[in-house]
Amino acid sequence: ALVVSPRGLNVTIMAHELTHIEFRHLLGMFAYAKVPSWFDEGLAVYVSDDRRYLAPLGSKSRCLVSGKDDLPTSNAAWWGVMNRNYARAYALAACRVSTWMDQNGHRDGLLGLIRKLRNGQDFKSAL
Repeated sequence: ALVVSPRGLNVTIMAHELTHIEFRHLLGMFAYAKVPSWFDEGLAVYVSDDRRYLAPLGSKSRCLVSGKDDLPTSNAAWWGVMNRNYARAYALAACRVSTWMDQNGHRDGLLGLIRKLRNGQDFKSAL
């Protein structure tokens, strides 16, 4: 089930939230637990094509921000970063996922990652 506030009743936010649900479903509970929060959020921004955090399709780079900032892996740490600067956190996560998708065949790369994680591989080596 998906419950959305009136502010979230738009295609971008609905696609973002449905991406979380589908990704979790495709991975299964145990494999999903291996995925860092930054990747899950970045993937949802990427799939929803959220222009607050990504440049339009066809841009030379979809990244609106750059940086080597460490993105947290746990939900608790992710929320800590979000409380400090949520827009930068989402934009960095989306940039890293977008770059990874470009380098790994987009859909095929993501399906391969899902397969590796479901087969027990840890996230860092699967990525």
